[in-house]
Amino acid sequence: MEKAVMKRMWEAIGWDPDQSDGIFAPGGAIANLYALSTARHALYPRSKYVGLKDVPTLCCFTSEDSHYSIKSAAALSGIGTDFCFNIPTDKSGKMIPEALEQKIIESKKEGQL
Repeated sequence: MEKAVMKRMWEAIGWDPDQSDGIFAPGGAIANLYALSTARHALYPRSKYVGLKDVPTLCCFTSEDSHYSIKSAAALSGIGTDFCFNIPTDKSGKMIPEALEQKIIESKKEGQL
C-alpha cells in the first residue's frame, strides 16, 4: 500500500517513479530522525554497516526555535546533542543566514562536518 501511494505521489509531482524513493513517517519526531539518519547515510553510506568508527565528527544546525526532537534525533543518529547547534532567528522566526554561515565556518575550523 505504501509503495502504491508513493508512486502516485511521485507521478502527481512529475517525478520518475523508477528514480524516486520515499517513506511515510508517523509524526514529526520520527521524520526528524529519518532526516538526520538519511543525511548521515548520504555522506557516509558505510556507516550503515560499520557504524561511526571511521566517520569524522558530524554536526547539525537547527533553528533556535526548532522542535526538541531535533536534539533527540541528533543523539539517536550518532551526531550527539553537543554537536547540534542552535542558530539564532529573527523576529519572524527565520534563521539568520549570517549566523548560520558563521557557525558553519567555526564548525569546519573545529573539524566538524
